[in-house]
Amino acid sequence: VAGSHAATVLKEADIILEINGTLVTTFADTFTALEKDMLPSQEGLDGGPESITMTIFREGELSRVRIHPGVETSLGTLHLVHWAGALIQPTPRAVKELGFLPAGGGVYVSRWQYGSPAHRYGIYALHWITHINNSSTPDLASFKLMVQDFVHGSFVRLSLMDLHGKTKVMSLKVDHIYWPTWELALDASTGEWTRTMLQNKL
Repeated sequence: VAGSHAATVLKEADIILEINGTLVTTFADTFTALEKDMLPSQEGLDGGPESITMTIFREGELSRVRIHPGVETSLGTLHLVHWAGALIQPTPRAVKELGFLPAGGGVYVSRWQYGSPAHRYGIYALHWITHINNSSTPDLASFKLMVQDFVHGSFVRLSLMDLHGKTKVMSLKVDHIYWPTWELALDASTGEWTRTMLQNKL
């Protein structure tokens, strides 16, 4: 998965032979070994182990590698911002599994609405917004702070990157009257979504 520690250690075509000394020959063996070793302990991240050791076969040689497990949620999208008619969110897990993320980070465009500024100016889904007016947008928090400063009718310059790493730069005219900025957040403890209007300067 792009962005994980495993992505920096494992390579395509690696064959995993052992996990923490346990022989694995099937997917079921792999899941069983990982579940056993990911049980809560006193020392690891979020109650789990700090690292796991794998024996792998790569390019005709055996080697041992250590991988730091990450913490993933099964809840999916927890937070998004609606801006200029585009739905902006952190990169979804399914997209990360394609194996690519922008090097400097970015926020992911998951959808756009017909007739919106995003539609008219060409900010389409399956792209990351990596910069606004030459300032990087590595995460949703920085993106949200940045777009609240834009006045209705002003033009902003966006840098986008697609799933293949191709980049493009475009301008967009902000429309806060018909396409205001708001955010949607999920409270994981209650399962309730909250919609909040953000600052829209006129």
